[in-house]
Amino acid sequence: MGFIIVYILIVFLVVEISAVLMRSTGLEHPIARFQVISLLTGTGFTTKESELILGHPVRRRIGIFLILFGAFSLAVMISCISAILAPDFHLYPLSVASGALFLVYVVLRIPAVGKLLEKRMSGAFRQTFSIHELAIQEVLYLEKEDAFIDIPIGESSAAIGHTIKELCERLPDVNILLIKRGTIAIRERRMETPLEAGDILYVYGSMRQIKRSFGAELEAKKSHGTRRKAGGLALMKNERMDAVKPFQRGDAADQPLRDANFQFLFPFSLTTDCHKDVKDTLEREGFVAFRLSALELEDAFYGPKHRVSHRDMERYYLPFTNHVLFPSEDNVESFQRMSKAMGKTAVLRMRYFDAPFILHAVDVVLCPFDTGFITLRVQLLKENPTLTEAIEFADRLRALQDAHSEDRAASVEYEGESYKEVQDFIFQAIVPHMVEHLDRTPMDGAYFEELPYLIDERMYVMASYAFPENADISLLDRYRASRLDGLDDNGDPYISAYYIPYIEEYCRGTGLERWAPYAYYQTDESCFCCLNSLPERKADAIVNKMYGEYYYGLLLNLFHRIVLLKLSNSYSRVQMERDSEKTELLIRDITTFSAKYNFLEVVSQSQGREIFLQLRKMYGNDELFEDVKQTLTDLFKYQENANSRRSSYLLNVLTIYTVISGIYGMNQVIEDLKSPIQWSHMSGYSVFEWIALAVTCSGLLVAFLLSGNILWKWGKELLKRFRS
Repeated sequence: MGFIIVYILIVFLVVEISAVLMRSTGLEHPIARFQVISLLTGTGFTTKESELILGHPVRRRIGIFLILFGAFSLAVMISCISAILAPDFHLYPLSVASGALFLVYVVLRIPAVGKLLEKRMSGAFRQTFSIHELAIQEVLYLEKEDAFIDIPIGESSAAIGHTIKELCERLPDVNILLIKRGTIAIRERRMETPLEAGDILYVYGSMRQIKRSFGAELEAKKSHGTRRKAGGLALMKNERMDAVKPFQRGDAADQPLRDANFQFLFPFSLTTDCHKDVKDTLEREGFVAFRLSALELEDAFYGPKHRVSHRDMERYYLPFTNHVLFPSEDNVESFQRMSKAMGKTAVLRMRYFDAPFILHAVDVVLCPFDTGFITLRVQLLKENPTLTEAIEFADRLRALQDAHSEDRAASVEYEGESYKEVQDFIFQAIVPHMVEHLDRTPMDGAYFEELPYLIDERMYVMASYAFPENADISLLDRYRASRLDGLDDNGDPYISAYYIPYIEEYCRGTGLERWAPYAYYQTDESCFCCLNSLPERKADAIVNKMYGEYYYGLLLNLFHRIVLLKLSNSYSRVQMERDSEKTELLIRDITTFSAKYNFLEVVSQSQGREIFLQLRKMYGNDELFEDVKQTLTDLFKYQENANSRRSSYLLNVLTIYTVISGIYGMNQVIEDLKSPIQWSHMSGYSVFEWIALAVTCSGLLVAFLLSGNILWKWGKELLKRFRS
């Protein structure tokens, strides 16, 4: 029993010492004592004041000790009760210890002693912590009247239309840190910006002066909080602060652009062995072969402001990649780019606005594995376009075939003609003779497609959006640009996601923020874009990169993805058809792709490598390649098993023929087959002699057929090698 009293006194001492330590860090006495007891017993530590413990590094350490001490105390109490029941329990020593501890406890309870210890220990805690380690109350609440508060501006607020400067002109102790408008934080021009409904002000200063200027807004916020508690889950879902607030065209959130440049890529599949015919056709239409050695082409296909350095492109990619991307002569195993300068203007007419644009040039890139790309290089000419309008323009122009109501409302006007669908504009006005060379195998089983789309009826988009210099590029701008979120059915800016944490995670996973906040690169399955607020000269340099090095990086990644998908699709057909010749051809294609085109390292520069790897990650090329490698393993196993079965069947047949014809058949009719053949003797053959003759003749026929088959396969293999 005495030991329990001793331990209880130890607990009281721990409480008093911990409370003194807490007060030494600046905590008030009642709060310090209550929080110490809460930590020690593990009960009641859920009050608002608990944040004062969690927000201070020294208090957190004291709290950890108290939590552990409280847990150990329970075990000690249980062991003490067990010891009391023991026969050799020593009462006298425990009584002396209890008296001494009680005396120390009484001394600590004397107010003068407590203040003295608090004064002595507070000096030990006067160390410097980083601001982010401390709670807001510790940093900003220096006086009793200090407050840091967010003030929402409601629909009926009298502050709407007024500036912060006007509202707080005679209130020196009110500091507006920022205005939050949707996902945009307004800092630099916060004093001159007129307030709008839905804005949130982050204010620091004297609570008395804050109430004097924003009393009505604070009352509305208080009543709003009461309604939220009573309104249930539906109201919380509609008014949660981590959701994007919708906005309209022309609002401050819909930022203007200085310039917008695009490249639209349409991947297609060619008919077999048609590269030469396609090149001849394109040359007759005015296309020229792209060569790095032709320096006069550096500014031929990109508009008057832009130029692509051939030397920089050669240095950008590693040497073993250059021979694939930039062949010095015609080679079906490389990328053969044919380009044509256009310089023609056109208009994309849409439901809510018209977008004039200039078509600088067209590329037709012929690639290995009977694939290719058509690229339109376009600049938006609309006066004072916003980001929403530029995105809507890209989303509409990339739709080759009308699949939605917005697509059906759009048309292209070019050289006096109107084209209802973008595919008509491309294949009737731009490259009219390409349709006859497209492989229509992917259309098998399709009901509504008019062209053989490899993936879907929309083109890939490369975009460069130039904002005014030093403009703030918001998280929402980056998300909408990469997702191509243009306009909704009502003509307002469309947002495909509202939950801000999701948008943040998406942009982190698909973006490159190396040059933030002045430039961001975003990747998506259908779009690769750059948003920048750099000076005009640097913004033009980014467009040059998008037309040059990054363009080929996207081409290579798309080529990898398309070929890997084609190989996987071919494997599915081979599995169903069980065609040995097609199996061997597929094995050859997979091996060729792995050896010649699937490079692990492509780019020589670090920033280009990051962008290339981001594109590869977005398209999932590594996972597709692993799947194709497994396909190759399965094909080898299938081929090995099939060859083993065929060899086994052939061996059995030949063994039977050898035994029957050699031992039985030849002995029966061999004499009659000697020259000259005794045909007259055959009329008197018995049944067994006729069987022997049939076996002998069929065996010879089988031998000739097998020999002919081997010679035929050998000849086909030689012809394939000669053609390749």
